[in-house]
Amino acid sequence: MGYRSDDFSRTLAALPLRALAASPRLKHLAPFGAGFDGIVPAALAAALAAALAAALPAALAAALPAALAAALAATGTAPRRPSTPTSTTSRHDRRSAWTADPHGRPRVSWGRPLRAPRRRPSQETPVPDPTATAPPVEAIDRALVLLETLASAGPGGLSLAELAVTTGLNKTTLHRALAALRHRGFADQDPSSGTYALGAAAVGLGDAFLREDNLPGLLHPALLALSRAAGELVHLGVLVGTSIVYLDKVEPERSVRVVSAIGRRNPAVTTALGRALLAARGVDRDAFGAYTVGHEDIAERAWHEVRAARSRGYAVEDRENEPDIACVAVALVRAGAPVAAVSVTAPAARMGAERAAELFGEMTRVLPPLLPAGIALAG
Repeated sequence: MGYRSDDFSRTLAALPLRALAASPRLKHLAPFGAGFDGIVPAALAAALAAALAAALPAALAAALPAALAAALAATGTAPRRPSTPTSTTSRHDRRSAWTADPHGRPRVSWGRPLRAPRRRPSQETPVPDPTATAPPVEAIDRALVLLETLASAGPGGLSLAELAVTTGLNKTTLHRALAALRHRGFADQDPSSGTYALGAAAVGLGDAFLREDNLPGLLHPALLALSRAAGELVHLGVLVGTSIVYLDKVEPERSVRVVSAIGRRNPAVTTALGRALLAARGVDRDAFGAYTVGHEDIAERAWHEVRAARSRGYAVEDRENEPDIACVAVALVRAGAPVAAVSVTAPAARMGAERAAELFGEMTRVLPPLLPAGIALAG
């Protein structure tokens, strides 16, 4: 009896692919068996049958179906006939679509089922908390905390143990940070007691920031606000030797004819700016004489105004620096030392004692919130 390839094809089509995959050489077929309900597709079975029929001798090919069936019986695996999907199952949910072949047997169509993509839990990128206080660079933050602690401790300084308690940092970390600060002069260590104090470089930062070159830029917003509130001309000046040097000025909407310019110098004893700064410096009567050289005619009156400025908080001058012009001024201090003064200038006709006190009230209201950190009104 001759071998018919369709007999062999029917045998392979009925074999579970899991049974074929039991052979070590066919293990790579296991995923196909799991995906198609364990049944070899008819198209694959037909292709295998045709290939074997062409390559094997007729006698061996004819006996192969019976041998395969015997092997299945020995392993206890029987061919499975999958159930036909119900009519309510959608095309996208069916694992495979079955049709009848010419011999009345179900046949599986080749192809993977269409499934909706599996939803994964949402993994949104966390939004940074703007209120978080964690420092971006811990080493720099530790050094800044140390500088603040040493500044608060004053000239006496603190020991390493005291710094550890105050800052909450361990001694090893503190030692490394202090070594870096000492290297740059921002911290000093007493060789006898071992205590640490703020270094000269740290103090120099404040001096450089608040030097005369920077004061106009730092204080201009405050001068502008004061001029708008008072409706008058406002000046900023510093004491250089026995003279006042004007650093900045803000003019009001209504012009005031005053001979002043940025960089101009005037004697300190003849201006409200100079008298406010001399009062803040605590100059005594003997030292005050050096400022009155060439202005002996107003020396006593100027000294009286300096003493009055110490008690009331502001200095005045009335037509002593320029005809028909009067001023009221307050000193600005940093760490108790005067650094500059601010004045309000107006025609003498509208600058009486009551108006001077009123303008001083505007100064104390407007200036403090706008002054740079570390600078305050004298008094």
